[in-house]
Amino acid sequence: MPLFGDFERTDKQPRRSNESMFQFLDRAAHPDDVEVRTGLEVWLSHYPRGKRTKLISDLRSGEDAQHFGARFELFMHEILLRLGLDVEIEPELSGKHPDFLVSDGRSRCYIECTVPNPKDHPGSRN
Repeated sequence: MPLFGDFERTDKQPRRSNESMFQFLDRAAHPDDVEVRTGLEVWLSHYPRGKRTKLISDLRSGEDAQHFGARFELFMHEILLRLGLDVEIEPELSGKHPDFLVSDGRSRCYIECTVPNPKDHPGSRN
């Protein structure tokens, strides 16, 4: 399942103030935005098929905090793979499910990906 719609994009206007990041990326035709879309689709193709549904839903979210959190998780997954590490998605850990269990064959660690939400900080304009 592709992340972005399959249609020709011609809109090179900047992001609108009422537009989520996903909506913007899905309509934007600027070469930089095409590159971001392409990169995200490639990274998503490396993510296990059976685990993509929630990630895709979060990436498509109209809430930027949710979108960027999922984007960071996808980015981290790609980095870990490129480092040649074994990555298990959402392993069971005492009734919880951290994002990753990572192993190099000798040792392992759990990773939970988080990003700050500007709405959680007093005085934020977002």
